Amino acid sequence: MQVKNNKKIPRSIMLQIQILFIFFFFNFTFIAIKSILISILLIFSYCIFNMIQKKSIQEKPPLKYVHIRSVILYIEKIFITLNKRRHSS
Repeated sequence: MQVKNNKKIPRSIMLQIQILFIFFFFNFTFIAIKSILISILLIFSYCIFNMIQKKSIQEKPPLKYVHIRSVILYIEKIFITLNKRRHSS
C-alpha cells in the first residue's frame, strides 16, 4: 500500500510568500528605473555640456547657458558624492 503525502501549504504562508515576491520585484524594478534615469540624465547633461563648450568657443555664451552649466556641474558633484557614499558603506 502506498501512502499519499498530500500536505497543503497554509494560505497564510502562501500570502506571505506572494507579498515578499511583490516587494522584491518592486524594489529591484525601482532600483533599475532609478539607475536608467540617472544614466539618461548624465548623458543629457554631457550633451548639453558639449553643446555649451562648442558655443563658448565660438562666442561668449548667453547668461542662461552659464546657469545651465553651473546646474549640470552641481548635479555631477551630487552624483559623485552619492557614488562615493555607496562604495564606502
